Amino acid sequence: MGFDISLIISTLFSILGIICGILGAKNSKKAHYAVYSILTLMILGFIFINCLFYLSNKFIDPNDYQYVTITNDDFKYTIQYPEFLKEDRHNDNMDKRFYNGGVELIISARHFENEIPYDFTKNYLNDTYKGTVLLDIDNLDSKGWYVIEVQNDTRCHYRKCMVNRENSIVRMYTLSVPSQQAERYYKLIDKIEESFRTYG
Repeated sequence: MGFDISLIISTLFSILGIICGILGAKNSKKAHYAVYSILTLMILGFIFINCLFYLSNKFIDPNDYQYVTITNDDFKYTIQYPEFLKEDRHNDNMDKRFYNGGVELIISARHFENEIPYDFTKNYLNDTYKGTVLLDIDNLDSKGWYVIEVQNDTRCHYRKCMVNRENSIVRMYTLSVPSQQAERYYKLIDKIEESFRTYG
């Protein structure tokens, strides 16, 4: 049963319970009044639980937030992140972490000589989190980027990595969220990805 239908049914039963409770009180049937009152409280509780379920599972609308733009001239990229994420005080020019509750955004960049650093490879994500690969788009050789999404029992990690072999620069961001809430953040991921650009 969907949330909307469940809420409508719960509300109707709640109204019915309240009416019966009032009528019971007018007829001085205390026993009936007590039963209807308990029933009403149970139904109101059910509505409350449904509301909590809805709020914890609805999609995050990226347009509900203001965004902060990061422009990194050393590693030639720009990206935006939603202002509800708090910046870690240990952030530096190479690694930036933002978090709020169970949501974590990590932005990293490096200069490299021959091979891309292991931390920036798809293998690192797979080896570290040992989960199910939900998405794997590898355009590293042709276009210089890849996207991968890995989910295990507790966390879902979405990463985009862009490599410029001419300038020997690699940049990436990884958004990590609780597994059971992963779908909520898909639109936000799209918003961040649209803003993730390289230059120079």
